[in-house]
Amino acid sequence: MVYLTVSGAAPDASWPRSVTVECGELTVRLESRSFWTLYRVEFQGKLLGEDQYGSHYGNVFRFHKYGFVGSGHVENEEEKLLELTPFVDGKLAGIPGERVKCERLKLVRKSLVRNLEVDSEIEIDGRSIVERTQVTARSEAKLDHAFFAMYPWVTAFSDYAILNPAATTGSFTDSKEFRVSAPARQVAIYSRSLECGVLTEVLEAENLAPWREDYWDYPARYRKHYSRVLIGRTLREGERAAMTLRITPFAANETNWRKIAITKQENN
Repeated sequence: MVYLTVSGAAPDASWPRSVTVECGELTVRLESRSFWTLYRVEFQGKLLGEDQYGSHYGNVFRFHKYGFVGSGHVENEEEKLLELTPFVDGKLAGIPGERVKCERLKLVRKSLVRNLEVDSEIEIDGRSIVERTQVTARSEAKLDHAFFAMYPWVTAFSDYAILNPAATTGSFTDSKEFRVSAPARQVAIYSRSLECGVLTEVLEAENLAPWREDYWDYPARYRKHYSRVLIGRTLREGERAAMTLRITPFAANETNWRKIAITKQENN
């Protein structure tokens, strides 16, 4: 059951405007206004990822001399949703209700962002979120950069650690500056007040350079993670770029969170 545009109708025309998914230790919300990207990440009942329109998740592209298009960025041009296919507990599913409870959910989507074909998947298995993004240029596309993943983590996150390629640690201080800012394969962040961490792993990277992982230390709003890729690149017609990212929240205390993050990385 693949939902295609028929007689001018959008592939999500019969869907609710928002779907909340309860899956193991995770609860997320999927948002129609941002073309079915994530909004909200809860772990064991604790809010880790913001649920506020404007604090976008998903992927977005900054076209040279044009601006942002994609996800919730509609100020220049809207992303065109072409296909939307849900799988619940491994089976092709129909139109979801406003709340879905399951052991595994996968949402496969295809869209057009100007002249870029975007194939993406969100998969939740109760303990981790995996996002896969593949972009193919229909014609030449000049980019300032693209974000192949965005996560607006709450400001309760206080610490970060680059686990790979170098064991570098630091703190969030409401500096309004970017932290990490490196092509890091594994980064962990931690909240002392929530006693929760999040491990982010880049599992696959194809033709992304220049690339870096950024965390915007923004006061009173978020600690926003961006996978910033294709910096200053021009994609030729037919050229492809792809990324697979895994997000794994975990419970920990202030003394053992880095050790637990490393263990999660080794055992995932």
